[in-house]
Amino acid sequence: MKKIFLALFLVFPISLVSGHTLQDKPGTSIRVGVWNNPPIVLQDEGGQWRGIAIDTLRSIAELQGWQLEFVPGSFADHLKGLDNHQIDILTAIAYSDKRAQKYSFSRNALISNWGLIYTRTNSNIGSLLELEGKRVAVMRNNIHAAAFRELVEKFGVKLELVERENFSDVMESVRAGEADVGVANRLFGAVNANAYHLVETGIVFNPINIHYAAPHTRHKAILDTIDVQLNQFKADTHSVYYAALQRWMNQSIKPHFPDWLLWLVLGLFSIVMLMAGLAILLRRQVSARTRELQAEVDERRKTQVHLDRLAYYDPLTGLPNRVSFSETLKVAIASACRRDYKLAVLFIDLDRFKTINDSLGHDAGDKLITHVAQRLKGCLRDEDTINRFGGDEFVAILPGIIDISNIDLVCKRMLRSMRAPFDIGVTDVYSSASIGVALYPDDDDTSDSLLQDADVAMYHAKEQGGNNYQFYNAEFTNRVRNRLSLETRLRHALERDELRLHYQPIFNIADQRPVGVEALMRWEDPERGLVPPDSFIPLAEETGLIVPLGEWVLEHACAQVREWDDQGLSPLRLAVNVSSRQFEHNKLLATVARALRNARLDPQRLELEITERMFLNISDKVAEVFDKLKSEGVELSIDDFGTGYSSLSYLKQLPIDTLKIDRSFIRNIPDDKSDAQIASTIITMAQGLGLDVVAEGIETEQQFNFLAALGCGRGQGYYMARPQPAEDLARWLRNDAPLAATAHNR
Repeated sequence: MKKIFLALFLVFPISLVSGHTLQDKPGTSIRVGVWNNPPIVLQDEGGQWRGIAIDTLRSIAELQGWQLEFVPGSFADHLKGLDNHQIDILTAIAYSDKRAQKYSFSRNALISNWGLIYTRTNSNIGSLLELEGKRVAVMRNNIHAAAFRELVEKFGVKLELVERENFSDVMESVRAGEADVGVANRLFGAVNANAYHLVETGIVFNPINIHYAAPHTRHKAILDTIDVQLNQFKADTHSVYYAALQRWMNQSIKPHFPDWLLWLVLGLFSIVMLMAGLAILLRRQVSARTRELQAEVDERRKTQVHLDRLAYYDPLTGLPNRVSFSETLKVAIASACRRDYKLAVLFIDLDRFKTINDSLGHDAGDKLITHVAQRLKGCLRDEDTINRFGGDEFVAILPGIIDISNIDLVCKRMLRSMRAPFDIGVTDVYSSASIGVALYPDDDDTSDSLLQDADVAMYHAKEQGGNNYQFYNAEFTNRVRNRLSLETRLRHALERDELRLHYQPIFNIADQRPVGVEALMRWEDPERGLVPPDSFIPLAEETGLIVPLGEWVLEHACAQVREWDDQGLSPLRLAVNVSSRQFEHNKLLATVARALRNARLDPQRLELEITERMFLNISDKVAEVFDKLKSEGVELSIDDFGTGYSSLSYLKQLPIDTLKIDRSFIRNIPDDKSDAQIASTIITMAQGLGLDVVAEGIETEQQFNFLAALGCGRGQGYYMARPQPAEDLARWLRNDAPLAATAHNR
């Protein structure tokens, strides 16, 4: 009836458009692969295939005189169909370099998209690390699923993947409790998440573009025609393309024509001469409805503007996001090339942002990011742009550079802007930034290369302690490559059994008898030989590899102590270093319990050493872990004590048993009066608090005698015994250790 009404009152201009000659046109019709992926592709209530991609393609087909034959199936089936030339065109496929080697893509993207993690409304999952041990539903053969796998592997998150045929099945699995979270694209989620009672988690990844695709090297004329027509549609906000966006991205707004009005129109056309008065009334009704429709069109235009803003702008800061950065930089490079100017890309990363975010919460972190964005933007010229890349990363583009010294001024202005405290509500915090600078055309001439160069320079600024800026240098890239190579080999070290444990005895200074050992990790790298801990432990800390490495050390060291016990050697206490990363992953309690249980070792024989830096990130959760470890009988000690990070209040509040004096204060005693006074003060303070003291790095008889005179309880160092493999240490304990009271093994 609605069609009759429109046919009677609206006259549409009809134009005949000659079809574009398709040199490889596949017969009289084009086979189109379709799969349920709303709002891009879907079946309506009448079983017709619709959606953004289909409505746009139908319009192009009408203009070109094509006959479309829709071939339904799963996405995986259609990929095989492209390979076997069983379909001519596949709708709604994400572009990737890997896929471009197999299929031909339209140059013009249909729409931008990205991956999101969805969960039930009662879930509190908010970060990637919280997916540890969870069941995650993904769509089979989907590009977001592949990107998600790479992301969790990079961060070492262990989870269970549940594969489904399409996004509807993914969300149904989460709603039904078959999975904890699901991976879907933002377009599908924006329209369908509410129907499944699911919400976004805030975990965003893998920005991509959606295209039409054909079998490799085939149907170029079809794709070229789609590109030309799609480009024309995008240039006209009244085109069928924008109508499809408005319809399928906001389906709640639908024109409504009262049934009585439609019947009235038919009657009026039958007796129009006799019902002139009713015709006037009808025209008034039409005028009112026209105003309503115009209002709906305006509302839909606002919706499109909102969708564009979601696609290209960061919702937290209002800055352009990563998706829009690439296009902006390409335009800036083209302009710099024409005008023979330089261009600078600044990669900006906040220092110690994770500490603030973890200790004060994500709301505080969001407020800090918002303030930082405002300050950084205030340091730029009108022609400069700054994008938020996500997390605590920003990238600025400085076009039209004639004098490179101007870049120095901008970087210094940014660093100065960070000096004042940030008011984030609960407290004032201080932050700083590390900035990497890459120049066009001096360093590189493509957008991707410039971004990578600026990123490398930023990491070099981090290595210099942060709160500074560094210009890109090719040497940085070599250093990063070496670092990545080291990281890759370290990831395989556990699998290839390249890690070793050495043990350094700890002595009772009063009677010079060994009472314990400290487990020290060594790496026998096939390429570099024996790698010192200082070369790989910081890298393991940064990448999170320290968590599995720490588990390996606890498991093997406890087993070794049990083996020594079984051999009849005197019982020794085992000291093992623990990283703050192991506390973050909430696995430490379980790891310690498993290692002690497997080795049948008394918890009082184990002493966990933590560094003073941990007190920068102390939280109620960490303090609770300390208490549980202590309640189980495990001893706790502070390693490298005296280097300036700890607060004495923690010594009273936390169940600490032992202080280990840092070797830097032992090295020059007793000659250096300052170091001697510091060592004496630490020993006296520990005794007053009822804590044991261990002196590290004892290398001379004078140092040993000085510490003995101060009443230091225990010590370790080359003067008494070097670190050595388990077999050598066992032999030493049987033969040389009883003589340690009179002759030290050096």
